[in-house]
This record gives sequence, structure tokens and C-alpha cells, in this order.
Amino acid sequence: MTELIANWHPEKIYLLVLSNMKEKAVQDMENITAKLKYPREKWHIVEGDITQPNLALSAEQTEELAQSVTHVFHLAAIKGILSIPAIRKRLGTEKEALDYFECMAVYDATEAQTVLQKAGISCPDFRDVIPVMVRYYREHKHDKTKQIPIR
Repeated sequence: MTELIANWHPEKIYLLVLSNMKEKAVQDMENITAKLKYPREKWHIVEGDITQPNLALSAEQTEELAQSVTHVFHLAAIKGILSIPAIRKRLGTEKEALDYFECMAVYDATEAQTVLQKAGISCPDFRDVIPVMVRYYREHKHDKTKQIPIR
């Protein structure tokens, strides 16, 4: 977090924390504020829970965040914590899954599109497929046969 603030200088920082972690978040915030001379008034600690609908936030909090937040960094989902098997199993995520989010590759599908077009096959626009993927996920999210075993 310190490196992020030092290099980015955000206008506001919202910290979503569990209520039982608020005291530690305040301490961490004070330490970073002192170290980087980052203004205290730019910090906003919000009590919530990522495992609950709407992050366990009120409608007012949700609206404020929707109007203000431009970037989200999920600091709890770092590879170090996913090195613990019990955490991986609880979250249902292998640490290697994070590599997909960090990969900044650009793919050229020109050749594949040419071959598919010659065969009379066209791929749908990704935006049209998203609702289908979301529906599939919702229908099967508890089906263990559709999930990889978490080690």
C-alpha cells in the first residue's frame, strides 16, 4: 500500500475493512500517513465485508462509493496469503489464478479469425457472451463437479 500511494498519489483512498479490523486499519493508515506525509483527510475507512451482498454497506455508502471510486485494489488477495491451503480452500482459489489478472498480454487473433471465417464460423461479441457466462456461473457455482479441486 505504501508503494502504491508513493507512486500514484490518489485523491482519495477508501479502505474497506471488517469491523473487527478497523483499529488495525487506523494504525496502518496513521503509519503510512506519517511515513509518506500523505494527508489524513484523503483516507476514508469503511466498515464492510466482501463476503456479504453489497459488501454489507448501506445504500448511502454504496452510492457514495459508486460516485467516487475509480480503482479497486484487493489487497487481501495476494499470493502470499494464498500460499496457505486452508485459505485457498475457503476462497476456492488457487494462487496461480492471480497470474491471469497480472498478465498484460495482447493477443492477435487475425489468423484464427481468418481460418474460422473460411469455415463459416464467427465468434460472438464478448459483451453478448457475458450474460450467458454470468448465468452459467450462478447456476453452477455450488456444483463441485464444475470446479477444480483446491489443493
